[in-house]
Amino acid sequence: MMPTAAFSPRGESRTPWGRVLVTGGAGFLGSHLCTRLLGAGAEVDCLDNLSTGRAEKVAHLAGRPGFRFLERDVSGPGCADALPGPYDLVLHLAVPDSRAARPERPVDVLEAGSLGTRAALAVAGRDG
Repeated sequence: MMPTAAFSPRGESRTPWGRVLVTGGAGFLGSHLCTRLLGAGAEVDCLDNLSTGRAEKVAHLAGRPGFRFLERDVSGPGCADALPGPYDLVLHLAVPDSRAARPERPVDVLEAGSLGTRAALAVAGRDG
């Protein structure tokens, strides 16, 4: 079973993962997850192309030690190779906002789902 929490000598809860990649990190769920992971002591790389995510959702994290915002499309060519890593945990949440994108940009939704997942899995495989 994968650990979900660790504790410092003073009993404070912290994440067992040192470095985390969150794709779709500037979306609703991703931004909250970035905040929680960073607060728990993880270094967080927040990846988002801002097609539907918003930089304002992670602006409060800018400049905090351990946080890095990477404006890229996870489904774009070469994305997996360009990510710095190594990551202990990869969380793939990137997908265009389905309410806005599905009727108008179905290919973007499919690419984020398929190519984006493939890129996230490639990073996870690369980093062990």
